[in-house]
Amino acid sequence: MNTRWQTALFWLMAFIFVFGGTSIVFYSQGWRLDTSSWTPQKVGAIYVRSFPKDVQIFLDDEEIENDSWFLGNGTLINGLYPKNYHLRLVKEGYRSWDMRLFVEPMKVAEVKYALLIPEESENLPSLPPRDTQKFSILPEPFSFKYLTSDSLQIDSWKMPPGDIAFTSLDGRLVVRSSPGKYTLHFPLDNSSTSIQQILKNSGFSGAIRFFQIPGEYNRALISDADSIGIMDFERMMSSSYATTSAKTTGILISDIAAANGSSLAFAARKATSSVVYILNRNSPSNIQKDFYTIPGEPKRVSFSPDGRLIILDSNEDLYTANLIDKKSDRIASKVKDFEFLEDGSRVAVLERESIEIVSFLKGYKERDYRRFRLPGQENIKGLIWHKDGQHLFVNYGNYVKLLDLNDTNLDNYQKVADCSHFEYSEEENTLYCLESGRISYYQFEE
Repeated sequence: MNTRWQTALFWLMAFIFVFGGTSIVFYSQGWRLDTSSWTPQKVGAIYVRSFPKDVQIFLDDEEIENDSWFLGNGTLINGLYPKNYHLRLVKEGYRSWDMRLFVEPMKVAEVKYALLIPEESENLPSLPPRDTQKFSILPEPFSFKYLTSDSLQIDSWKMPPGDIAFTSLDGRLVVRSSPGKYTLHFPLDNSSTSIQQILKNSGFSGAIRFFQIPGEYNRALISDADSIGIMDFERMMSSSYATTSAKTTGILISDIAAANGSSLAFAARKATSSVVYILNRNSPSNIQKDFYTIPGEPKRVSFSPDGRLIILDSNEDLYTANLIDKKSDRIASKVKDFEFLEDGSRVAVLERESIEIVSFLKGYKERDYRRFRLPGQENIKGLIWHKDGQHLFVNYGNYVKLLDLNDTNLDNYQKVADCSHFEYSEEENTLYCLESGRISYYQFEE
């Protein structure tokens, strides 16, 4: 080989080394050659995780191999040029799932909670009682509680005519009020006993209100025109925690009260305002005076799962009060209702003009905040969280839709079913719907 060829080969190898090395460096930094414009561009990616896992994935109508199998957590689609993409997930027996995504350079657009809706429902084998208006899911040994136009029915047990004052969370206890007395019923063994004297002995009389206490099956929060307390059905005794005075405390608002494992809240009306008081259940005499004063009247008070007191007032303002640092903040206005996530980290707020998701996690309030103006917003009756904390069932009164909190464009805001009433079981991950005299159910994938 002569000197000329040796020199040419040297420069060729040097060029290949420099070009190849430079290309590898640029490739590792996310650069790709866009053949549509013949210009180098940095690329991004899309990460997809779906429920169920074994879906067909289409990106701009091109099928992508699904890497989410038994041990896989999702599928990463990389090498994507910055632009808008149409992602579609398809599986037989489920409605297709669609979302528009924009891929940014050197970033991964995440779809971590793509929940597909079952195409068809299944009917429960047994029919609900005739003229059932509402139902609720009960733990074993029961299955459902039915409310008809003239009775309450728990499985085959039926309440005789009268006013139902209270039903325990597990359906084992039912309090019926009739003129002059209150009777405790036990549907499991079809027995009953009077609790009128027990209530009277602790100072309760007249019209008595009963409130469920989250997590407590054998106790109820009770109030009358002057007193607030606890009824213990297991020990068959009631205790008055506080007796109000119009001069000092104010006039008790007997239908506004709440309790959790450690605290009890009630409201009283004063001349120009209302006051929400907090009692420590372990120290009944310790009333925290004027804990929170509002200009109007409270419409609802509630404790969040993590112990915050939430107050919705007659001006439709929603406040959160932290019982530890004694601070309170208005978090929403024009509020119709609200629903807490099970761990208390977020609250879904149903407003007249929108739905807001408010987070209480430090450092994540802005990241977790969402606001949606949904179609038919004025007709929405309530909200229920899906167990993944990323979806809401939206109740329109005669049908229910599923809202993906990461679907800002509402690409996948779909009707689940026509329902006059529905309930969701987190334990079973199943939506139950009442329609045309039957209860059907939709089983969602974990």
